[in-house]
Formats: sequence, C-alpha cells, structure tokens
Amino acid sequence: MKIGKYMTATPVGIKPREVYIVSDRHGGRLAFVEWYPRWRQYVVDPQEGAVFSADCLRDLATFCEERAP
Repeated sequence: MKIGKYMTATPVGIKPREVYIVSDRHGGRLAFVEWYPRWRQYVVDPQEGAVFSADCLRDLATFCEERAP
C-alpha cells in the first residue's frame, strides 16, 4: 500500500496489524507500524537513523488513523 509520495507499507508475515514502512527510493526499511493495545491505536517505531520530513510524518499519521478500528 502506497503512503504519500515516498513510502510503501509492506505486511509483516501474515499479521494484518503489523507492517514495515519502506522507502520507495532505496527500498530500505524506515519504520515498523503496529497496533499498540494499551493506547488502542497504531504506533510508529522508526528505524535507527531514519529521518522524516513533516510531509512524511503527516502521511504516516494519516495511514495509522485510517487503519484504526
């Protein structure tokens, strides 16, 4: 699933609530998105050294909000 202009969500195994966020430019992993039961919402766990622009952060936030039950 495409996220904004520069990222794609790639499922992790068969668990629908876990995805890797991958850079469209170099194919590297940028973050891990998973359901966080305590907060009852999706959270983003960025990879060490990953840098995001404000636009990319908005795109990630929208992606998480749209996936919420």
